Amino acid sequence: MKVTIKEIEVLDDRLAWTGYNFTMSDPSKNIICKISNSQKCCEHFGIHTKNNLKDFIGSEYYSVTIEKEEQPNAECFTIVKVSINTSRGVILIILYNNHNGYYRHDFYIETQHGLKIESL
Repeated sequence: MKVTIKEIEVLDDRLAWTGYNFTMSDPSKNIICKISNSQKCCEHFGIHTKNNLKDFIGSEYYSVTIEKEEQPNAECFTIVKVSINTSRGVILIILYNNHNGYYRHDFYIETQHGLKIESL
């Protein structure tokens, strides 16, 4: 059965989370990517994509991969890349946090493979 992206919602709760919610034609394939967004001190954090997400509405969904990487030569700089493979190309969502070790941010990713809650 072909699964398509029906809607992409930008999540922006200024007191809790910022991110994206991908609603699929098969609800079991929905994807949520978000990061806690409360500023604590001197950290630089966020979530972004260079893709125009509207271009992917209606595209066929194939798979999702998640990669977490620590940046070398940086005190505490972590990046999580979420790649959503579709018939119109790859949607790349990047969650990041650059801090001094004290200001971690929780991130939450939900896919058909389950939930992933960690910190950056």
